Order: sequence, then C-alpha cells, then structure tokens
Amino acid sequence: AQRETGIASAISALKGGRLIVMPTDTVYGIGADAFDGEAVAALLAAKGRGRDMPVPVLVGSWHTIQGLVYTVPNSAKELIRAFWPGALSLVV
Repeated sequence: AQRETGIASAISALKGGRLIVMPTDTVYGIGADAFDGEAVAALLAAKGRGRDMPVPVLVGSWHTIQGLVYTVPNSAKELIRAFWPGALSLVV
C-alpha cells in the first residue's frame, strides 16, 4: 500500500508540474514531465544545467519516443525490440 501511495503522489506531482525524486537502478534522480516546458526548466535549474546540457528522458513506449525525437535510427529500433521491456539506455 505504501508503494502505491508513493507512486500516486509522484504522478500527482508530475501532473502538477512539480519535480520528484525517484530511485533508478543505481542512484536517486530528480524527475519532471518531459512534455512540460516549465517543469523541464525547473529541473535544469535544480541540476544547475542549461539547455546545452540536456538531461536523460526515461520512456516506456514508442508513443512517447515519437513525441520526443524526429527520427529513431534503425539500430536503435533493433535494440529496443530486443531488450524492451527492460533496462536499456540509448542516446538518440
């Protein structure tokens, strides 16, 4: 129940344009809704980065990828097909 409450709180915060702290495989990270410009600006400010130092974007679907990049190289598509669902880091 505690996990579900935490996830619901994080979703609510993201929908409200706020930043969240979340665990990753190795460290805790600061997160924001990648489709909310003000939230992304707040994230960059919190991390002391400018737009020239973009932050990673975690995605879990083709739909989300299509909203973030112009094209996905065929080599990346092959890796995604092979390893999703699962941990996979790509720079596109």
